[in-house]
Amino acid sequence: MNNQNFDHFNVILTGKLLEDFGRGDAIKKAANLFHTSVNKVDGLLNGKQQVFKRDIPHKDAYKYQQALMSCGIEAKLTHITVTETETCFTLVPEGEEQTSYSQLLEKIEHGEMIECDQCHTLQVSSVFCTHCGHQLKEQEAPPRKSMFSSKKLIIIIGVLIVLVTVVIFALPNSS
Repeated sequence: MNNQNFDHFNVILTGKLLEDFGRGDAIKKAANLFHTSVNKVDGLLNGKQQVFKRDIPHKDAYKYQQALMSCGIEAKLTHITVTETETCFTLVPEGEEQTSYSQLLEKIEHGEMIECDQCHTLQVSSVFCTHCGHQLKEQEAPPRKSMFSSKKLIIIIGVLIVLVTVVIFALPNSS
């Protein structure tokens, strides 16, 4: 994996004006140059340092510094180093980086791996896609509870026995 370092800069406003510049003129010039309101620029000139532009190449940072200074606003550049890490594109499913190609094919054939219909990510078989969250396969329905629990069933059987017994004993007496 290659890492590349880039020299970038922050443009810092010191919050002060350069000599020979009036506050009102400097604010108006900067507001006009950067297409913003006079109140915003005035708020930047409060005597405190603050970042005006962050993480930009030296060429751009220098241009901003010169533009601010031409308006009469003191600005300085601070150096920062940005490390950019090379990203690696792979078709290997996440978590399967150490699996050989033949083993991966076996997993696919045996249904252990599944491809998302929506984002086409190949992954270990599951209900939802780990990349986009799309439902991959129907969830198994939870086991249905029987209509009658064992206690209810015993009570119903008991009531039926009592009714049958009453009917049996009531029939001979009525004749």
